[in-house]
Amino acid sequence: MVCRTGLGRQEISITTESPTLYLNLKGKAECGEYYLNGREIPFVIRKPGSLVFLPAGSTWEGWDAGESTASYLSIHYDASFIEKLNDDFSNSLGFRLMPKLGFEHEVIQQAARCIANEVNHKCATISLIAKSYATAIILEIFRYSSTAAQPTKGGLSPTCLSKVVRKIESDITKPIFIDELAEEAGLSNSHFIRAFKQSTGYAPYSYVSNCRVENAKNLLKLTAMSITEIALQCGYSSSSHFSNTFRQKMGTTPTKYRISNR
Repeated sequence: MVCRTGLGRQEISITTESPTLYLNLKGKAECGEYYLNGREIPFVIRKPGSLVFLPAGSTWEGWDAGESTASYLSIHYDASFIEKLNDDFSNSLGFRLMPKLGFEHEVIQQAARCIANEVNHKCATISLIAKSYATAIILEIFRYSSTAAQPTKGGLSPTCLSKVVRKIESDITKPIFIDELAEEAGLSNSHFIRAFKQSTGYAPYSYVSNCRVENAKNLLKLTAMSITEIALQCGYSSSSHFSNTFRQKMGTTPTKYRISNR
């Protein structure tokens, strides 16, 4: 159990030696940048109750900022314990542990809260109780990961996806039309939308929006351009449209993001 006060922006650099679960008990991470195993991933606001799971050998880096007081429960699993569960439950079914940041799962959250409660009360039976809850948690994670890891069918081919992405990124300032992207892929609009989402995990417009926000983040950090100039440079019709979209995706305003990255 970790409690921290006086927080501002905090740097994150975690490499797990064993599977680890974090339950956020208090304090919301409102903005930041996360890198998972060297790849930048979309920032997700981590509010109280949210979970982070990292398999052994995972690297979580970046930074976040939010409320000044925070606490979280950290649960680390012994490798031999995981191996036994692997042998008993997962190998025959093809389950594997997958990293996940800022997610919610009612069963896992409740079991983790029960462990946190036992830690606070320092009950004499904590070892046995914690082990039973921890077992339930990891089995739910096995099941959750196996569902999330199912391969999708019917997506775009790598070559076709590369062509479409290049078209999107070639001039992100211009309006993007589905029929143009579908034509690039040689598909009908409806077929293209389904295939693109299966390949990227995002609907075309959401993907475009993410690209524009990433471009805006770089301009906010590296230039002195005004918010209005950045909005127009990134393809937004107005600074208010840009600010609203940025806040929804990043959990903070463009101005605050710029200040925290200077």
